[in-house]
Order: sequence, then C-alpha cells, then structure tokens
Amino acid sequence: MRVVTRAASTAILVVELAQPCLAAQDFRGTIQGRVTDPQGGAIPHVTVLVTNEATGVDAEGLTESDGAYAVPFLLPGRYRVEVALPGFKKFVQSGIAVGVAQRATVDVTLTLGEVTETVDVRAEASLLDRASGALGQTIDAKRVEDMPLKRRAVRPDGRRRRQHDAEERRQHLSRSGVELPQERSFQRQ
Repeated sequence: MRVVTRAASTAILVVELAQPCLAAQDFRGTIQGRVTDPQGGAIPHVTVLVTNEATGVDAEGLTESDGAYAVPFLLPGRYRVEVALPGFKKFVQSGIAVGVAQRATVDVTLTLGEVTETVDVRAEASLLDRASGALGQTIDAKRVEDMPLKRRAVRPDGRRRRQHDAEERRQHLSRSGVELPQERSFQRQ
C-alpha cells in the first residue's frame, strides 16, 4: 500500500512540474480582456465572439464575475472581437493580430444605446502581454529565410557553406596524405 501511494504521489509531482514546460510548447495564441460599462463596472456573463478574419472561424468566450474573459487556442492571424448586450451598443474591433503563443489584450467598454448601433474600433491590440510582461511578434517566412544562419551562409563564390566546407575538408585530408574513397553513384536497376 505504501509503495502505491509513493508511486502515485511521484507521478502527480512529475505531471505538475512538467505542466509549465508543456504549456510553453503551444503555438496557439489567446485574446483576453475585460468587459466593462461606461462607469468601469464589470459586466459578467457576456458572450465575446472572436472571429478569424481570414477563415471566418468563430470562437466564443464568456466573461467571469469580474468582467474578465479569455479566448484561448487561436491560430496565428488577424481577428475581430464582437460583444453585444441588450441596452448597449454593439462593440466591434477588427485587425487584432495574434502571433505564435501570444496573448493579445482587448478591453471592451460598452456604451449605452441600442444593439443596432455599433461602436467600431480600428486600433491594434497591444503586443505586450500584460499578464506576464512578455513581448512577442510573428516573423514571416521571408524574414526567416533572410536570417544569417551558420549552416546556411553563402560563401563569396556563391556556393553554400556546407558544400564548400565538405570540399575544403576533402582537399585538406588529401594534402595530408589520407586516401579518400572515390565517390560512387548508384543507379537503379
């Protein structure tokens, strides 16, 4: 009985310690914020609709008792946030960039009016994650390709470094008197 208890507690401890590492591996982002009325009071139990502008895929979140909401597991891209509640104007903010493992903060202040009226905000959400202080951005494929990497650097003669290094080693070894096997070409029969 004692061995089973010790094994179970060890397994629980390992899972608990590994959780932060596993969470850091997720590439999806989150849109979070707080929904308030014009006086700054929290509005609980309001549905927050988040739409990927490129694909049209919707995700929903519900505000807590303090007005806070979070819509996790969003693929990197541009999103639109909508909040509608009877007695208030509909809130819409588009162009919110969500990057890899980024938390974008969109705070919503609902103004009094009819749902048929819309407050359309065209400002970008901050790239600064106010929950952790982390700052992030998404790097596109062109910038990645343009980055100078050790194994991808090009020599002055235009050949890639890896090919040049292999040929340079081969010449050095042959000058040192080491016999190298001939390169073979294989043909399919």
